[in-house]
Amino acid sequence: MMTCKNNSKIFISANEEETKKFALSFMDNLIKTKQKNIAFSGDLGVGKTRFIKGMLTYFSNICENEITSPTFNYLNIYPTNPLVYHFDLYRISDETIFLSMGFEEYFEKNGICLIEWADHISSILPKNTTRINITALDEKTRRIEIL
Repeated sequence: MMTCKNNSKIFISANEEETKKFALSFMDNLIKTKQKNIAFSGDLGVGKTRFIKGMLTYFSNICENEITSPTFNYLNIYPTNPLVYHFDLYRISDETIFLSMGFEEYFEKNGICLIEWADHISSILPKNTTRINITALDEKTRRIEIL
């Protein structure tokens, strides 16, 4: 991993297994630092859900095949400790819909919010949100930038 001028950290993953391992170590650090809100951005199919699956393998009571992207219901809640709120906002065009559903309340709950397509609500994300941008460099290689 390398650190850039803007204090972002960049990890280059050669495959899904490396992404999963990096995500697991990221989650371990997240639990220790008590960070609550993680915003994911990147093109369709770039690996946002793969990263989240890797993060959630931290918890022994969740099987990887139980972790799915909540594209059509917007939110999955995983019975972990702390609870994990997994949002997929692909079908939300702006923060108005998000706010009308009362989802912003989850930012303050005692849990972790993992938000795919967070750029759709970027103006209302809490200031202390960690942002992760995933970019495909080729068919398997990913650039994962943590801001």
